[in-house]
Amino acid sequence: MSRFPRRAILGMAAVGGLAAATGCSSSGGTTATAGKPMQWWDNFLALQSLHKKMIADFATANAVQITYQYQSNASMGQALQLAKRSNQQPDISTTTGLGVPVPQLIDDGWFQPMDLPADVKQRLSGDLYDGINMFDGKVYSFPLFAFRQHNSSLFYNSDMLSKLDIAPPTTFDEFRTACTKAKKLGDNVAGWVAGLNAPSNPYSGVLEGLAQAAGFPGYLGLEFATGTYNYSHEAYIAVFELFEGIVKDKAAFSGATTTLGDPSRGRWVAGAGVFFFDGPWQVGALKQNYPQFLSKAKLAGKVAGLMTLEAGQTAVNYRPPSNATLFLAKSSAHTKLADKLLAEFTTDSYYKGVAGAMDQPPRDLTVVAKSPDAAPLYKELCAGYLKQVYSSPSANIKNPEVYKVAAQTKPITNQVGDIFRSMVADESYNWRKALTTLTSQSNQGLDSAIAAAKKAGAKVSRDDYVFGNWNPAADYTRAMYKSA
Repeated sequence: MSRFPRRAILGMAAVGGLAAATGCSSSGGTTATAGKPMQWWDNFLALQSLHKKMIADFATANAVQITYQYQSNASMGQALQLAKRSNQQPDISTTTGLGVPVPQLIDDGWFQPMDLPADVKQRLSGDLYDGINMFDGKVYSFPLFAFRQHNSSLFYNSDMLSKLDIAPPTTFDEFRTACTKAKKLGDNVAGWVAGLNAPSNPYSGVLEGLAQAAGFPGYLGLEFATGTYNYSHEAYIAVFELFEGIVKDKAAFSGATTTLGDPSRGRWVAGAGVFFFDGPWQVGALKQNYPQFLSKAKLAGKVAGLMTLEAGQTAVNYRPPSNATLFLAKSSAHTKLADKLLAEFTTDSYYKGVAGAMDQPPRDLTVVAKSPDAAPLYKELCAGYLKQVYSSPSANIKNPEVYKVAAQTKPITNQVGDIFRSMVADESYNWRKALTTLTSQSNQGLDSAIAAAKKAGAKVSRDDYVFGNWNPAADYTRAMYKSA
């Protein structure tokens, strides 16, 4: 029986042919084996040129033919389902859009382990974890990107800020004051520009990073030491109070709740406001779409554009180990060739190329400084991530069976980003009550999912989410899982 919703299967026809106009290209001379050439699909828009060139060079050097195809995030899941059902699954792909935990996909016959060379496994050893990219001790994938990153960096228009004769803000209070003063630049000029018109949970990444910088001892609402959700924590309250104040001061971009993220960046560049929160991909987007503005974009905050609640605090964030990225199809007839190609995506040369694209930072952040194509602003961000982003504990590593809990978890419609958007849109909105409700729903939802998973035979409990030995401003190491 299919694990995918019927509407998704019916929608596959809308994806079109497997080699439709989605960035498909073939490289090399002869076929990989007697039969069809090896196929690579991914959804990394900013890395299309890099991946296409690397695959073409590899195909030429090895006298084989490899087909590279870019799929959008929106189409990838349906395209993969259609390919699998018609026995045309690409040899190498991501799992974007499938909506099924990786271990379940493995059990259902989607993927097989990689047989990477010993030197490659050694190079990746610090980022290989059972429950994340290894299952039953076998490597099924590896990260391409760094987990040490966030999208809560505060960028500002240096030309506009210089006219206000104030220093770049480093704390919440300084930021609100600066936003209020920005109104001196014109009746239609805001302090803070944002685009909150995403379908669901907008701005959540920004809010999570700011909450951690304000002292929240967890991630995505879940406290590390207790394993309980707490969106009513004083750190979340401080973040919401900050933006509530900016809205009440009439210093927020008036189109924030009706504008999407990318268009709001354009409005910021055009002078609609002084400040804009975003992640490292902001630099690449500016270079590609607004190259004349890139030199004007600067970072506020303390390190990597991250503010703190109060002066004297250290700006820190926490993220779990990077997710698995690329996978090798179980149906592939080109496993040795695929393993050899995948090894090329673990090298310094590749990481420098990723850095040059200035989207998500490469797995090895130390390489960014050596990239001839990365802008100084991007290098500043990545250097800051090395200092301020620490590895957080992961329930998937503590007990790989918790994926069965995730499979039983029912979505909550009014998430932290939705609550935030409602607050920005309506000053009378009771966001404190909404955060309390979200906390209750999240804890009840986790308990229910655990119970359902246990009923189905999973060996899981709430203890899998508790990490009493977690310490702030420090990496949660592999050895610490043994005593968690």
